[in-house]
Amino acid sequence: MWNDLKALVSEPSMLFKQLKQTPKVKSALFIVFILSFIHMFFGAFYVESSIFSEVGLDEMGGMWLSIVPISIASLFGPIFFITVVSLIIWVITKVVKTGATFTQLFSMYTYIVIVTTFGDVLNVIIQALVGSDGLIMVTSIGYLFNSDVSSPLHLLEVFFIWELILVGIGLQYTAGIRRMWAWIVVSLYVLFIFIIRILP
Repeated sequence: MWNDLKALVSEPSMLFKQLKQTPKVKSALFIVFILSFIHMFFGAFYVESSIFSEVGLDEMGGMWLSIVPISIASLFGPIFFITVVSLIIWVITKVVKTGATFTQLFSMYTYIVIVTTFGDVLNVIIQALVGSDGLIMVTSIGYLFNSDVSSPLHLLEVFFIWELILVGIGLQYTAGIRRMWAWIVVSLYVLFIFIIRILP
């Protein structure tokens, strides 16, 4: 697994070729679960203590009480999200007839989500240390310019860009989509997110 993580950073094309031949899910999904749990647990620091006091709990007591729902959300949230995205990619591969299986695509995107959840963990830890708004990614250009959370500048975020690059590579080497069409799919996705950001 450690070699897979190194390849995800240094040689993603090689990793995605391997995942096409031998899809791996369990270990990658476990890492996603751990990272998601850490992210959501640290995010609990942003819950107002007054909410806990209304039910007779101090802030720390409320956080510990939240462990069970956080654990459930950390497990099923990423699984649901990865499944939906993998299904969308699978439909695309069916249209262009690449022959990629759902298992291959689920494995590919699970590894990609490791990067995004790690980015979430890093951001929430930095937010807790500097006391910034929990809704704003500190690794984005928007944070440097103190932009509103809905600003398109927040699309220029390190881990989001990294995710897009990995998706583009994965579409080629795991999904079997031609390079031009792979990057067209990524570009359409970015355009969709950009439109959502600028809508009132």
